[in-house]
Amino acid sequence: MPPIVTVRQQSFASGELAPELYGRTDLEQYATGLRECLNFYISKHGALVSRPGTTDLGAASSNSTASRLIPFYFEGGSAYVLEFGHNTIRVWYQGALIAIDGAATSIVTNWSTAECAELKFSQVGDVLTIVHSSDDPYTLTRASHNDWNLAVYSVELPQFLAPLPSILEALPVADATHPEKEWRWKFTSIEQQADGKITESAPVEVDYSTNGDPAGTRTETILPDRLIALYPDAATFFVTLDWSGGVFIGTSAFLGFRIYRGRGRLLGLIHQTDAEGDDIAGTLSRWVDDAADADYTQQPPQGTNPWDVRNAAGGIERTERPTCVAYFEQRQVFGGASVDATSYRPGLLVFSKTDDLTNFDRKSSPIFNVASDPIEITLAATKREQIRALLPIQNRLLVFTDQSVWTVGGSAGALSATDLPEVRRQLDVGITENLDPIVVDGDILFVRSKANGVSAIAYSNDRGAFEERDLSYAAQHLFDGRTITSWCLQKDLGILWLVMSDGLILSGTYNKGSGTIGWCRHNFDVLGHRYAESVCCIPESGVDKVYFATYDNASPNFRRIERLASRLVAEDGSGDPDPTTYVGLSGAKTYSSPGSTTLTGLTHLAAQSVYALVDGLLQGPLTVTAGGEVTVTGSAPTSACVGKLYISIAQLLDTATAKGRVKNVKVVDLDVIASKGLFTGQTSALATAALSQDVDLLAAYTGTTLFTGTVQARIESSWKTSGRVFVGSTYPLPTTILAVQRSGEIGGDG
Repeated sequence: MPPIVTVRQQSFASGELAPELYGRTDLEQYATGLRECLNFYISKHGALVSRPGTTDLGAASSNSTASRLIPFYFEGGSAYVLEFGHNTIRVWYQGALIAIDGAATSIVTNWSTAECAELKFSQVGDVLTIVHSSDDPYTLTRASHNDWNLAVYSVELPQFLAPLPSILEALPVADATHPEKEWRWKFTSIEQQADGKITESAPVEVDYSTNGDPAGTRTETILPDRLIALYPDAATFFVTLDWSGGVFIGTSAFLGFRIYRGRGRLLGLIHQTDAEGDDIAGTLSRWVDDAADADYTQQPPQGTNPWDVRNAAGGIERTERPTCVAYFEQRQVFGGASVDATSYRPGLLVFSKTDDLTNFDRKSSPIFNVASDPIEITLAATKREQIRALLPIQNRLLVFTDQSVWTVGGSAGALSATDLPEVRRQLDVGITENLDPIVVDGDILFVRSKANGVSAIAYSNDRGAFEERDLSYAAQHLFDGRTITSWCLQKDLGILWLVMSDGLILSGTYNKGSGTIGWCRHNFDVLGHRYAESVCCIPESGVDKVYFATYDNASPNFRRIERLASRLVAEDGSGDPDPTTYVGLSGAKTYSSPGSTTLTGLTHLAAQSVYALVDGLLQGPLTVTAGGEVTVTGSAPTSACVGKLYISIAQLLDTATAKGRVKNVKVVDLDVIASKGLFTGQTSALATAALSQDVDLLAAYTGTTLFTGTVQARIESSWKTSGRVFVGSTYPLPTTILAVQRSGEIGGDG
């Protein structure tokens, strides 16, 4: 009698492995890997979990061009999905498209479909900053749920809030001890904006003298060459602010004035008033300059645009645009500088003033800098490198270029304008152009610019530097010949969702301890008509929800927005999940007591073959009419779900035991939780018949009761060298496989 072999696989954490690893039984990944994994994902504990379906939310912004989905986070754990389409932005909230300003559902933009794919984003509070290398930066501001405003990112200063000031009374007389010198005065007004932000106006300069007639006709003359004798014991003179009775007095917006004095381009703060001013004459608010020393660390604001490159004459030679944006240590930071996608300063980093995110003013001399002042840094790269992404990690800013990874931070604590920054090149691996890195369990994952795939980097205390790990090598066949066009992290399940250039979807579950990731493939229907074009994830009602922008190449070629359904079911298998809340079909529409056997609202699936889960029983295939209707059998359902059928299937690897000898697997045991519609066998009947497998382990489709426990099946078998089997699910209800055990006989050499 041939010897009996039993092979038990208790984890599937390595996911689908590349064909190059089919013979590597010595690797740890082999013991937890799969030969094929379609429409399952790997749980954090290594179980095989069937992916839930998607609910159809509505049409995308255009039927002819793709959309890109971007998350927008809001307070209280809620969030929005921003749909960027050709020259438009639309806003989705909890699965519904919202109206903007009470009527319109979209915001007009300058960005084409191709440019939308190249946009970079960074958010703080209710403001999303958007950059593109060939356009001005923009801000998208959420004023309220239905009030969203798109505006060009501006560093311009508010206007001065009072009549122009002038010098009153006679000027001090110069003498041998106190010669005339050039002096200049500039004034700014301080105000509080509607959003609570305190701003300082553009400065205005004192250009006129009233020749000692403060109460008369105020005949004004231009100051002669600005030569004035200024010293503490000189004759008193006044600088008028003249805001008494002004339109801004008595309002909460106006907070006071700041006064600067100096020579040439160097001026420093000498005084700040409050909103009531410093009334000296009783009838006119005025101020006395007593020749006190100026504070040159505080200079008048300039509203400097960091991307304006000026020529020797001071004119603007060109206006560049940043290529990426982030926030770091209470500063806004932009990376790269281009003109119409042509990089002029690709390694430039521009940091705003601390807590003043649109202030990029540089002091006339760095000796007057304070720690919070704006900063400019250029990477000292040996090659021309283009900054593509920025990611703040603790007290360091990670800077990703097309060729390497850098860290930027302060040399002694926080980044400071008074100290040299610490800038280090960490790794010689670049990031792809349009996808930002993602942080998973403290490690940074990013898509490489070369050797297509995903890498993880983490700081090594032993080396005192960052180290890289290739996360896609074990499933490189899933990345070869494709590029990643969109990705996101579903945090609560620890799953990465990737959209590939051919529409294929990948899921990846990262294991920080082993530094590996379990990859699985996904599609939306068995016929291969439906594809994904973009993906993003946001928190909703305490869980993470994944949104897809999809495309159906079957007539009528609809582009849609869909949301991945919840996978939550009772793990003990108790209770019957409601098909109106658990969705196991793609592009589905759910019904609760529709009152008829004719189900409507399916125009997005017109003329297509669909399935229906009606009160827990599967019906189909059904054909949707041109008007978007299907008719189910029986009486009017209490609950129903209609959509495209897809199947979850996994193929185990060859048994490592008795490699090269034939095996005859006869029995398969599966440990499952809350599952329905399981099958197993030596062949994938799944490929040819949706509901006909070698062995259906839970064959009685008489309800939606889920099974938890161990099921055993004797399968049709034959002598093969591999000993591999298929397991999976065809029913649109949950399947979770914890372990698979194969038992059979071992023969001679194959």
